Amino acid sequence: MSLTKQEFSNYIKHFNFRELFNDMGWNNDKTKQPIVVDSLTFSLEAVGEKSGFKILLCHPQADGIIPDYNTRKKIETKVTKLFQEHQVSKERTLEKKNETKYFSTNFNKWFSNERDDLFSKFPKYADVSQAIPNNSKISLTFEKDILLKLDKFKPLNNYVSKSGSIVYYHNAPVHWGKIFDFIPYFSIAGKQQQSSHLKHLYLNSKEDAAVIICLLNSSLFYWFNWQYSNCRDLSQKDIFRMPIDLDKMKVDAKKEFISLKNNLMTNLKKNSKLYQRVSQNIKTEFDAFYPLFSKPIIDEIDTNLAKHFGFTNEELDFIINYDIKYRMGKELENEDEEQNKYENIHPLF
Repeated sequence: MSLTKQEFSNYIKHFNFRELFNDMGWNNDKTKQPIVVDSLTFSLEAVGEKSGFKILLCHPQADGIIPDYNTRKKIETKVTKLFQEHQVSKERTLEKKNETKYFSTNFNKWFSNERDDLFSKFPKYADVSQAIPNNSKISLTFEKDILLKLDKFKPLNNYVSKSGSIVYYHNAPVHWGKIFDFIPYFSIAGKQQQSSHLKHLYLNSKEDAAVIICLLNSSLFYWFNWQYSNCRDLSQKDIFRMPIDLDKMKVDAKKEFISLKNNLMTNLKKNSKLYQRVSQNIKTEFDAFYPLFSKPIIDEIDTNLAKHFGFTNEELDFIINYDIKYRMGKELENEDEEQNKYENIHPLF
């Protein structure tokens, strides 16, 4: 049978090799043969046969990547031994010309003096075309690995209760979590009250509450929340989606988080200041917190979380240093200037 150029092109474009050779008058051979090369298994499938000459299609592994030259030569050698002297080995990639790919960038921030270089230096892209939990704002390939590890753990919403040990959180976190086991001081016109920005949730035990306070103050949660939130507010939905799986956490690990939570709360209070502002002749006073001075304790929290989630050292280092230029600011340059440590740092409540 003769084929038109258009028919031939369509068969090749859509990888329809069996139909192609059948239409050319070849026998419909359905032989299947696995080939093992360097511990990798490749599936060979016959798509046509004529006068002892077989056309074999070699399917790649799940990643769709064509084997390298040395691997292809080894495949050919094994095929020749199996099917005598007239064989053709073909590889098929899952990539097609019309395949749609999706890329993401991180949530970009910049200082005013960096604005001119935004598009030449800042955007970084990661291919998120294949398996990745939901839609995220990653820009590095191995961030996908972190997300996939976290996806194996049950989210926090599985452990929230209607009563029990209370956890307070501020719903406008900026660069740092503001999660407490106490109600910070807040007053308007001399009347002490709870800030409308302070929300709460309950855990079943003090141990679980301590773990969650550490988790939500961690750099890990800061990074994770940027992936899926509006990058401004901290909603209950944002908190509830954070993976933790308390059922998988060892008792000794929970005890360590209790100690870290106590140290963090003490340190936050130690570095806090009473902040005052006046608007329309009404004075507001509140405890202002500076979590950047508690970064060493937060790093310990992230180190313990990394053990729980099975992160590599590289992944932990990335988490600990994520967004550090904007989170720490001039504190990175002024570590020894204790007397001016609050200068140019916006107070958080």
